[in-house]
Amino acid sequence: MMRTGHLIPPPLSYIGQVLGELKANEVLALLRDIWAFMREHVPVPALYVMNSSSNKFIRGPDFAIVDPALTEKLRLAILNNVETLGHLYPKLFPIQQVPAKQPVPAIPQVPAGQQVAVL
Repeated sequence: MMRTGHLIPPPLSYIGQVLGELKANEVLALLRDIWAFMREHVPVPALYVMNSSSNKFIRGPDFAIVDPALTEKLRLAILNNVETLGHLYPKLFPIQQVPAKQPVPAIPQVPAGQQVAVL
């Protein structure tokens, strides 16, 4: 229900799919993270925008940005239960596209016999 109403973003919105496989202390930690998110992001009407294709109100684009501290316990819970929940990991934590590294410029060679000033 909270996912449908855009009250919590992914990956927090998928917690319902993992709760049945977790220990009580893991469930408690995840519920605390959801509560912390809800305290920081109160769902006021001004945060919703009309989606022209579906004629429904949805949260703005900044909604999907979640503090990694609030998703770390979920990530660790999935890793602790990888045999039963591992298939969900790529869905909840997709690999971010990292820009290609620029080549490192070569260090210029100093001709033999020449001194280099050190600053």
